[in-house]
Amino acid sequence: MSSPTPSPTARMAQHAYAIAVCGFAALAAVMIIGGDFAVLRCLGIAPMEQPFADARTITGAGIAVERGLDPLINNPGDPWGRTLNYPRIWLLLAQAGLGPQHTKLLAATFTAFALAGLWSLRATARNRSTVFVLLLGICAPTMWLAIERGNSDLLLFGLCALAAAVPPWCAGVLVAIGAVLKLYPIAALAAVFDRVPRRALAVALPTVALFLSYLLVIAGDLPLMRAGTLSAPS
Repeated sequence: MSSPTPSPTARMAQHAYAIAVCGFAALAAVMIIGGDFAVLRCLGIAPMEQPFADARTITGAGIAVERGLDPLINNPGDPWGRTLNYPRIWLLLAQAGLGPQHTKLLAATFTAFALAGLWSLRATARNRSTVFVLLLGICAPTMWLAIERGNSDLLLFGLCALAAAVPPWCAGVLVAIGAVLKLYPIAALAAVFDRVPRRALAVALPTVALFLSYLLVIAGDLPLMRAGTLSAPS
């Protein structure tokens, strides 16, 4: 069954939103490639001496792995000495050769997922009010702070936004991936229930069961992850 044709007003709103996302992508690309985020001071964001600080925690783990260290306990590859505060599945990147020299690439990848998520929300822009609210989110200092820091929450946002635009079973997979990477996206399953309650139940219950099993497996790392989260660069 084909989706209903958008009204002229909805089409105009979606076009306006698409243009805004493209402009956002262009600005983000210029800043990431150039590594210069000084303009963000006008939003109250103080760029750090080294950009992509949050991504450096992940890429720095490559040095710890090379030295036979546990980056959740000792992460000398991080410029500020912060330990890795992510589940160990992220260490697959370090084992694959990801290192500090790939920090900008990792930050750009996170931003690309966020852009994909923003683009997937285009269908919700059906009037000026909705477009205005969406644009507030794009222009929010928190979004630009995440880009300057190379924060992995950009990836998680992209996965959850994409989950809202796909069938329930596929949404469950995307949410599960997010939950494995950073735990909290499991809460996005509530949106799957809201969309198609009966069919979503068959997706959500196994996903929750697998997630609880995953928590049991990584239970010993949870205190280390919490300690790493509470640390901050000086």
